[in-house]
Amino acid sequence: MAQTATMHRFEIQLADCDRDVHDNLELRVARHPSETLRYLLVRVLARCLEHSVTPGEQLDFSPGGVSSPEYPALALSDPTGAMLRWIDVGEPAPDRVHKATAAAPDVAIYAHRRPVILLDALRAADLRRAERVRVHAFDDTFLDALHEVTGRRDTW
Repeated sequence: MAQTATMHRFEIQLADCDRDVHDNLELRVARHPSETLRYLLVRVLARCLEHSVTPGEQLDFSPGGVSSPEYPALALSDPTGAMLRWIDVGEPAPDRVHKATAAAPDVAIYAHRRPVILLDALRAADLRRAERVRVHAFDDTFLDALHEVTGRRDTW
């Protein structure tokens, strides 16, 4: 029998003074059976860090979740549906990053582990439009600590 996704709920008070972003987020995030909690946490952190308050822009988790490889983990679109930002989580292959840079003018990758390996692979691929790609990583001790205190309903 196939396992079903586990729902996680996050209530997040977002305050980013540098970007003048102050918002309350209520996120319901489905965790795919094959997805680690660490990966889910990086998806949620990426959602917070990429949050936009520009009217008309909509930042959403991909429609199929982690089981839909044709979509990014998160995408920011304008009112016409044109993709403004492709936001991936994990260690995407260089051909996927190439596809992302063709689809959106701004690409961000949030590594959930081993960012050095990801950066080496991207450098070796000699991507066109590499200037569009931002790579972020979190300290392992931070993610481990967050992992220890995360349940199915959390307030940050």
